[in-house]
Amino acid sequence: MHLVQLVFAQWVVSLLLMNPALGKVPKGSSGVDGFVSSLANDVQALAHLLSKVYVTKEGADKVIGLINSSRGHLFTSGIGKSGSVAERFAASLSSVEVPSSYVNACHWTHGDLGKAQRGRDIVLFISHSGSTEECVTAARHLVAKGVTTVGLIGRKDSPLSRVCTLCIYYDSESLNEPFGCVPTSSVILQEAVCNGMVVELMHQREVSKSTFLSNHPGGNIGTRHISS
Repeated sequence: MHLVQLVFAQWVVSLLLMNPALGKVPKGSSGVDGFVSSLANDVQALAHLLSKVYVTKEGADKVIGLINSSRGHLFTSGIGKSGSVAERFAASLSSVEVPSSYVNACHWTHGDLGKAQRGRDIVLFISHSGSTEECVTAARHLVAKGVTTVGLIGRKDSPLSRVCTLCIYYDSESLNEPFGCVPTSSVILQEAVCNGMVVELMHQREVSKSTFLSNHPGGNIGTRHISS
């Protein structure tokens, strides 16, 4: 992170953490309390992530270095909401010249272990709890096969963190999710970390706008820029 960006991030964090009013539902918001409080919770979760940015970035830097030195393919994996984040992550990476594919964590042990090659490929699991059975089981099989595994996890001390070669952690203790378990703010944090990695890889690989557009000629993005 550049110095100016870091200073700005720290200013945003201090503003959010020192002003309790920013994290509260405004008075008179009857009927939309759930909506507004959810937004406030997400903002607070992101502010907390920024306040611990060095911890998260340390793991991300190592994983990015691993991806840059890889001669093979990057597979992202997970199930449930974390799986949806992993699938989008693979799509975004591919659009910026990082060959990636998503594999549902349930499918690894039903033949898809053959997709990942020893000494070449990387498999990145996303699991909020770090104890998702399908992810842990798949990671163990992949490690036994000699495939490098990475985890994006909400807790440091978890079964998945003990299996994976490298891990990126975001602090899940500060989250305020419905019933303490409905994936809301945790999904926001996972997406934020994935976005950060995409942008950092773009910077390090010097991916140009023309390269991105050549990979994305469809939709409004492609149509708008082709016509211009």
